[in-house]
Amino acid sequence: MNKLILFLTVIIITTITIRSSPTEDSIPGPPSDLKVYPQLYSCNIKWEAPLGNTVVTKYIASWGEEKKFIEIDAKVVENYLYYEIRPLEPNTDYVISLAAGNSKGIGPSISKSIRTEKSHINFLLNYKVTRYPFEFIDHALTSSVNYIKNTKKELGF
Repeated sequence: MNKLILFLTVIIITTITIRSSPTEDSIPGPPSDLKVYPQLYSCNIKWEAPLGNTVVTKYIASWGEEKKFIEIDAKVVENYLYYEIRPLEPNTDYVISLAAGNSKGIGPSISKSIRTEKSHINFLLNYKVTRYPFEFIDHALTSSVNYIKNTKKELGF
């Protein structure tokens, strides 16, 4: 009696990704997850480092009418990088652009459009006083304080 012997060969292929240390062999990509928090005279921005395995030695930002990029001194807050842009004008539109760079050059930028807050003082000066002026002032100040508290909470302070 002939026996048929069947051999089943299973090949398991695994891929192991070995990450090397970040290098400066190429220009970094754009920063990721840019968030902007406009205020009256400033704008807080936070972002994450570019994806990839490239060393970033500087961040470059641009805002305002001149469209000129300047190197900024970013701070680290939790997993984010952080910078406060100031001085800005109240109730004004700005385009905030941010790029990462190293010795090979500056990578592509990421941009967000913002409008700074309106000045409560100017609003109060133009406000027609009614019989409840203190109630209005109290509301304006409470709104400002709540905005500052919420911004600090979002930034992790």
